[in-house]
Parts: sequence; structure tokens; C-alpha cells
Amino acid sequence: MKRTLTASQLEPFWAFVRGDLEPLAFERWFLGEQGMEQALGENLHWDLTCADYRDGSEVRRLRQLLKDVIHDDARCECKLLRDRDVIPMGCDGQDERFFATVDRIADHGGRQWWLYLSRCQACEQHWLVAQEERIYDDFFIIRLSPGEAQAIITDSRWPSIFQTYEEVLATGLAMSQPCRFFDPLAGSLVWTVEDLLDENPGITEARIAELLGIEPGHVTALRKATSSSSPRA
Repeated sequence: MKRTLTASQLEPFWAFVRGDLEPLAFERWFLGEQGMEQALGENLHWDLTCADYRDGSEVRRLRQLLKDVIHDDARCECKLLRDRDVIPMGCDGQDERFFATVDRIADHGGRQWWLYLSRCQACEQHWLVAQEERIYDDFFIIRLSPGEAQAIITDSRWPSIFQTYEEVLATGLAMSQPCRFFDPLAGSLVWTVEDLLDENPGITEARIAELLGIEPGHVTALRKATSSSSPRA
């Protein structure tokens, strides 16, 4: 397939497979393209032409079918990841597969200690990465354009997202699940409460509890522990 379709033609297929392009938008694009039958073959072309893109199970079938066709010689994970995605730490090995080709090339530094820029050696895709290893154990990633990446590299102009730890945790709340702690006063919990209060003194205990996946009363105990917590590792 890659020998017959251009990169600009392949990208909508990738976007549909990973979920960045809505099914009906993909259908409109596909039906408007010329020469697809010669590129895809009669059977696959017929499937994509006649499918009901309002049927969720049918869309899942088509996405898997296309994934098997276009991912057969992929050298990295980048094309299969959504423009905004989450990679769990040490779950099914996805983090190892991703970072096998993706290198960290610039740290934000300062208060945003969780934030850095990475680049894939295989496909040259740049990713903005927020590494959250206290509460969610996830990497939150955003696909960057070449211009956005260059602005970071040459001018230290970072995107506005992930500039606060509260926003990183809110991303975790929306995209993942918080870890459960056997120790109710675990350092990761205490330090996180401390950091949230430091960057936003007006944040409520209810909001902190929501971000950490705990009860508000638990936050009260953590707040008391912040002043006597041990040094961070």
C-alpha cells in the first residue's frame, strides 16, 4: 500500500485508524479521492466504499483492517498514537516500544520539571511529553508540528499546555486512572499536595481530592503532613 499511495494520502488513513479523524469525515474524504481502487485493491476499496460509518462495530472493524494493512512495516509507534494520547508506564510494554525510537531532546526545566520535548529517530515526529509518575504513572503526549518543535528548540517557546501541575493531573483525570496507595501518607501524595498548594494557594481540598482520586478528608491529613514531610527523592 505504501508503494502506491502518497504520504498525504496515507495520513488520513492513519488519522482514521488512531481515532483523530471522525468516521464520517473520513468517509467524505475517501469517497472524494480518485484512483483508490487501484491503490487499495478491489476488496478493500469495496469495504471502505460501502461501509456504514455510523455503525461503531463496523468502524472498529475497518480501523483494524486498515491498521493491519498500513502498519505492517512501520518502524515506530508514532503513526498509531493519537495527536493527544496517554502511554502507561510499564503496563503492556507500550512505553518501551515508544521510547525505543523516541529520544528526549529538550527539557523545559524550572517549575515545569515534568515537561520535555522528544523526537522519533525513525519518522522524525516531535512529541511534547508530560511525565507524571506520582499519581497516574503515565506519559501524556501531544503531537507537535515541525514549527512548534522548532520554536522550542531555537527560542524556548513552549506550548501553553502542561504549564501547571494541576493541568497535568487534570489530563490524567480525563484520560487515565490514579494509582492506589497502601500508605495514606505516601511521599508522592504529600509532595503532590504541596506542589498544588504552592502553585495555586486557592485550590480547594475538593479539587485536590478529585485530581488525586481520594476523599477530601484524606487531603486534610495530607495538608497537615506537608510541613513535616521528608525531603524528596
